[in-house]
Amino acid sequence: MNALFRTGLLFSILILLTQCRTSKRWTATHAPTDQSTEFLSKQLLKQVKDFDWISMKVRLHYDDPYQTLRGTARIRSKKDSIIWLNVTKLGIEALRARITPESIEVLNRIDKTYQLEHFKSLYTKYGIRLDFKILQNLLIGNPIIFADHKFESRMDSTGYDLSTTHDNIHLNHHLRALDYLIDRLTLKHPKKGQLQVSQKEYMLLSDAFYYPTERIYQTIEENGAQTTLELKIVQSKINQPANTPFSIPDHYEKI
Repeated sequence: MNALFRTGLLFSILILLTQCRTSKRWTATHAPTDQSTEFLSKQLLKQVKDFDWISMKVRLHYDDPYQTLRGTARIRSKKDSIIWLNVTKLGIEALRARITPESIEVLNRIDKTYQLEHFKSLYTKYGIRLDFKILQNLLIGNPIIFADHKFESRMDSTGYDLSTTHDNIHLNHHLRALDYLIDRLTLKHPKKGQLQVSQKEYMLLSDAFYYPTERIYQTIEENGAQTTLELKIVQSKINQPANTPFSIPDHYEKI
């Protein structure tokens, strides 16, 4: 997979949301106690968030088998409509992407190229079985709930696993023992690889709302190749409409 296009795909699921009226940041450990699957499922559903618009600026550290990149990204998203982002390094734009319910488009400013992928083709090409709704749930930190899900639960030394399988995809949420917040989410295909999202730090926002401010995203392909993206929020706005400019220069080559 083209390295910069992989960056665009990762960013489409690697977006953080927060409202910076905060009282503290913290991580937590706590010994787990026995809890029922029904109770844990309810705790998971409590973490579903809603939004209209989100905009944020994040610092990033990206690493794949071909390159390592440190830079800044600006991300804007409207519910059920669009995800827009640009990535800059040393103040120069390197990549711009537009994701809609139909497709993902990426402009590579360095190579002067344009790439288009439709959601329907992602699974065939890359083993990525995602749609726009799932992407938006991932980008705002929502749990992934399949329509026909039936969770199974298991306790370990740090918390609880809630897992299910849908369309040959194994989905697991790991909840922290202290507060049942998600600290790790994994989507795994037996032949196509996996995506894991680790949430390393939470922020306490107004009205007792917690949100992860630092995340690590990792894809592992079927051949063992790994791609990692670390993000940290710098600025954010919620429910304020934003511009999402995207145009394809005539001299860009479509790849």
